Amino acid sequence: THINVVLNETSQILDEMVVVGYGAQKKLSITGSVASVSSKELERTSAPTLASALAGKVDGITFRQVNGQPGQTMRMEIRNMGTPLYVIDGIMKDEGQFNNLDVNDIESISIIKDGASAVYGVKAANGVVLVTTKRGKLNEKPVVTVNTYYGIQNWTTFPKLSNAYDYTRAWTE
Repeated sequence: THINVVLNETSQILDEMVVVGYGAQKKLSITGSVASVSSKELERTSAPTLASALAGKVDGITFRQVNGQPGQTMRMEIRNMGTPLYVIDGIMKDEGQFNNLDVNDIESISIIKDGASAVYGVKAANGVVLVTTKRGKLNEKPVVTVNTYYGIQNWTTFPKLSNAYDYTRAWTE
């Protein structure tokens, strides 16, 4: 005997629902802490990296800059536990690939902070950052946005140095 199986596609609307690894649940029924950030909140920043754009927008998340160089990425930690698991469009990624995403390409970010992240396994012990990127829609015109920046990080003019007499007089005063 032959059995023909046809799978139908279903999609979930993320308005008042949270899609987790084992299905969809209403936001009210999840016992864990889930925070969401929309694209409108992220687009208002001029931060160079995605982690920098998230700074200050979600409770319980700390950001640390690795070194003091301008434009360096920030390290994100959920409740000071360590680096979380990054899931971008359903695929596990690392922190570098997360920070390489453009802020304008993000549709929404959901951050699972505690036990609800157990669905993603041991790698999610420090929390999960779920990123959904924007996608093109049928019968809509493509939109191209250009954002430029120009900066100089070297001295263009050097300050006039003091001589020994002026230095000693200023130090004495």
